[in-house]
This record gives sequence, structure tokens and C-alpha cells, in this order.
Amino acid sequence: MLKKQEMKKTPKNTEQWAEESYISLEVSWKLLKEHYPSLKEDEKIEIIGYAPELAAMYRGIDDKEEIDEVLKAVCQTLAQDLKLKEENEPIHYSINFLLSYLESNMLFGFISERETEQIMECLCENYDIKDKA
Repeated sequence: MLKKQEMKKTPKNTEQWAEESYISLEVSWKLLKEHYPSLKEDEKIEIIGYAPELAAMYRGIDDKEEIDEVLKAVCQTLAQDLKLKEENEPIHYSINFLLSYLESNMLFGFISERETEQIMECLCENYDIKDKA
């Protein structure tokens, strides 16, 4: 579980959202490696669980039920996305985390679906999004 921190200022534009999302991705990989020191392939999917927690923490949301509902929703979205992928196509954990992080912020009411798309586009164009070993 993440430690409660002070609420961060809500990003004001696409670039600030992209930066916060990328930082959240980096934090999540670090937390995941602390939890699973020998991080195996089948454990990497656990990174998704940090997305709603970080989004809630940064926005000052501490309603456990609301966070759990958002976690359930992002897991459902991920499950649907994974059903659609080709059999030998790899899972891109970092991209899935970013999508889950943005979806979490959308479900908490801080960004729209259109803004989510713009932020993801900004991330893909400006950040080196790789899965960590």
C-alpha cells in the first residue's frame, strides 16, 4: 500500500498530465520491484494495481470504496484489452499502466476521455515508454 502524501496540484495542461503520468509509471515500477525483487513476467501485470492508488493519492481521494471501484473498472478495461490482443503479441505493461492511470483520473472526474487520449498521445510522442526488467 502506498503511503499517504499531501495532495498534489492537479495538472493544468496535457504536458503536465503526461509528466505526472510518466512519474507515476516510474514510481510504480520501483514499488513493484520492491514487492517482487526477482520480478517474473507473470508478476509484471500487478503494476496496474498502483494506477488507481497513485491517482487517488495525488488527488487527495481517500475513500477506500471509491478507489476499489476504480480499481475494479480499470481491471475490467485491461481484461477486455487483453482479450483483443493477438496470441503472440506481447503485453506492454508500461502502456497498460499509463492507460489505467489516466482512466483512474477520468473515473475520479479530473479529466475527460478526450483529454485522456491527448495525454496518451503526448506520452507516446515525448517519453521513452519501456517495460522495466
